[in-house]
Amino acid sequence: VIGIPMGVISAVRQDSKLDYGIRMGSLLGLSIPQIWLGLIVIVYGTLYLGYKPPRNYIPLTDDPIGNIKMLLVPALILGFALSASIMRMTRSTVLEALHEDYARTAKAKGLAHRVVIVRHLWLLDRDEAAATVNAINAAVGTGAVVCSASDDIVGEIGTQSTVDTDEG
Repeated sequence: VIGIPMGVISAVRQDSKLDYGIRMGSLLGLSIPQIWLGLIVIVYGTLYLGYKPPRNYIPLTDDPIGNIKMLLVPALILGFALSASIMRMTRSTVLEALHEDYARTAKAKGLAHRVVIVRHLWLLDRDEAAATVNAINAAVGTGAVVCSASDDIVGEIGTQSTVDTDEG
């Protein structure tokens, strides 16, 4: 949702301050580990923004709004790096297509720059973006399951060690 429009904007405004800002954001998204970003969001969100991480799972059938609120921050953290990846792929595809003959011919025939971007380049880019998004969705699904499973395991180990020390 964010990566594709940012990639198109970055490509169309190549070498501008906006392009540099978007590319810096994508570089941060790719460079910052998600676990570290999650910790920073929890710590600073709790201290300065009044954010309280959810303690219990709220089923979608019980409270749909509560379920969405509970999953919003983790989804944004997981999506930050992925949108950066999609943005970089989209930017490179659009830049490559802008220099193709059909794009230059469309501009030479008098089509507005915006029409060339929307009609010609978007159709080309959406297929490559869909392939990248599908690959990323598979990675997110497995990564989120592993994170969830490891969190449960660590939680169980921590709980068990507390019980063991209390009894002994």
